[in-house]
Amino acid sequence: MPLLERLSVQIQGQDPNITLRLSARTVVNLLVSSRGYVPGKPRMYMEDILQAYPKLINLTLEGLFALSSHQPPFIPPLPRATPAAVATTLFTESSPLTTSMATANAEGEGVVCLSSVQTLNLRQVHISQDGLLALSALLPKLTGLLIEEYIVPSVLIRIYRWSWSIEFIQNLRSAFSHLWSLRFAFPLDSIDEDTITEILKSFPDLTTVGFRNAYFGERAMETLQEHCKSVECLDVSFAKGDRCELKGALLRFLQTWPQLRELEADGVIFDLDEPVDAGVTKALWACTKLEKLVCGFRGTESMIFQHLSQFPMLSHLTITTPALKISPIKSTLAWMVKSTRMEHFRFASRRNVPLNKATFRWMLQHWPNLKKLHVAGGVIDQRAKVKQWCREAQRLGFVIEYDLM
Repeated sequence: MPLLERLSVQIQGQDPNITLRLSARTVVNLLVSSRGYVPGKPRMYMEDILQAYPKLINLTLEGLFALSSHQPPFIPPLPRATPAAVATTLFTESSPLTTSMATANAEGEGVVCLSSVQTLNLRQVHISQDGLLALSALLPKLTGLLIEEYIVPSVLIRIYRWSWSIEFIQNLRSAFSHLWSLRFAFPLDSIDEDTITEILKSFPDLTTVGFRNAYFGERAMETLQEHCKSVECLDVSFAKGDRCELKGALLRFLQTWPQLRELEADGVIFDLDEPVDAGVTKALWACTKLEKLVCGFRGTESMIFQHLSQFPMLSHLTITTPALKISPIKSTLAWMVKSTRMEHFRFASRRNVPLNKATFRWMLQHWPNLKKLHVAGGVIDQRAKVKQWCREAQRLGFVIEYDLM
């Protein structure tokens, strides 16, 4: 029997701590998603999670609950601290985790003292700034951190009330010095550009940068290019402030940054029908190895797909705007015949324009890895017909989604 390595648990209106009873000790990827509001705002402790899932590498928590630890407050290491002194700072004798794990080792359970967690994703989960810093004693191998708040119309709650002082940013750097992926999304408390530039200067080894709903503008883009030379993935969706300024800086970046593999810029619309866009002369993008792209365009369908043809390695494509009519194929999809790695394609369809069978069959034939097609504003009643086309093509696992615009 194969060992369980990936576990996804969704609960509704219950304390997320019930997932600790599973104690699946071989799990390396764990998702705990709590839906709905639970009275009393439950709290999970990182020590308990690590005890229940000692092999954990990737941890994602979602829901309206809190996360903290039993660790003492984080104390930044002294400039010339010896390795022994740093170890004493990180793991005090009074640490509940050290005590509990020592007990477990004495009982022969084989629990290791340091966790192997490399990525931590928190969505709607409340954690204080001090609480996050304290987690560093438990997560010494952390390389990826995502903290995301999103607006739920039925539950308008501001989760994160953080103060972005220079001291906190410096402590964050000291606490998690191995981070190469850092992503934040605070729509109700947008991060200002001064804070973003300070974060980028403090983490020069980042390969993934994400500041959604933030004041990411020209200064932030210039700071990224100057200090974060290894960036491969960038998310600046729903940026606040001067959109034209951001688009100009972003275009200059795209024309000179060949190592970029992922770009999420929802809310940015690139003009393809003008020789100059946001003060930048039209030119090919240097990032021809793009694998993921989320953005909008202004121009004809033929212009859009011809532009996209320069990215043959795309596997995830979202065209947020305009609403498209992707037939006839020869002037649209045919431009992307070399994009054989395509797995997810999302676009907005012209209202009440159905997806024809020839177009759909073209996708299945030329994009053999396509797993999911998401059509916004399409003819929802066509879903059953498209599923029949999937059966005819023997693509039973294919996912087709429609939603209203």
